Amino acid sequence: MSSVASREINIGLQANPGEEATPDVALRCLMGIKPVVDKVHVDENIGSYAPARHYIGSSKAEGTLNLDGLYQEVPYIIAMAMGAESPAGGGDPYTWTWALPDTTPETFSLWTVEYTDGDVWVLHAVDVFATGLTISAEAGKSWQFEAPLVGGEITYISALGASLSPGTTLTAIRMADTVLSIDNTYAGIGVTPVSNALINFSWGLENLQHQKLFAGSLWPSGRGNAKWQVTLEMTVEVATAVFESERDKHLTKAQTAVHLKATSGAHSATIAGMFMLEDVASLEERDGNNIVTFSYLGEMDASDNTGYVEVLSSLDAL
Repeated sequence: MSSVASREINIGLQANPGEEATPDVALRCLMGIKPVVDKVHVDENIGSYAPARHYIGSSKAEGTLNLDGLYQEVPYIIAMAMGAESPAGGGDPYTWTWALPDTTPETFSLWTVEYTDGDVWVLHAVDVFATGLTISAEAGKSWQFEAPLVGGEITYISALGASLSPGTTLTAIRMADTVLSIDNTYAGIGVTPVSNALINFSWGLENLQHQKLFAGSLWPSGRGNAKWQVTLEMTVEVATAVFESERDKHLTKAQTAVHLKATSGAHSATIAGMFMLEDVASLEERDGNNIVTFSYLGEMDASDNTGYVEVLSSLDAL
């Protein structure tokens, strides 16, 4: 009998589009990936009551990936959504930085993904990447990473391409280690921490990269970039002077520099960016205290600063 406990998810970074790689990393995550096949059932007059013909118009891979944040693994997930990067630094920790682009897009990173039930149900997909990324967390838990996946050619195979084991050096990216800073300018980002206010947050990236399907191919073989959209929602305690001041920006054109950083020893994870305050929700309550949700949209400031996601990790290469 097949069991969910036997599922495995292996990935490998491809050197070139369309050229599959042998997976060399076993991820600690949850994934669902499947073939999406466009079967065209032809309607035609052939002197019969029975439909008698269909063909396959296109085929591709689609899925989702969810990861409980680990410093050792999140660079893979971020790279799927924000492009190929190489780390800086000559030793542990290595610094991985993904800047939100202004005029030059990030380079795509494409992955071969294998997903199995541990026995007979094995999927093999090529040219897999993420069309978006959500990073979220709430007090008392770790950061969560979620990405919608798309891919090119996908097949059912008899066995995994490699026998891999997930890493055993694990350090969670915890809300208990997270500091929020709110500043008025990008030059001062991360300077002014806000204590005892942040309850939860959700940062989302959309539209940065997408698939393209062209004639001459059964599955998507091209990729493109669009104007990205970044959203940020934070639920905070109302009785905080910084947010009482921040609330007034809802009525102005002033921007906000937001900096979220979790640190565990030498390792860290950071989300930073320039934002406009789009909405301030009605007051709610949490254990009898008033709370409110601030909703932001990412922007570029007057000096072309956008923002970035950065991870200091023991991982030295994708």
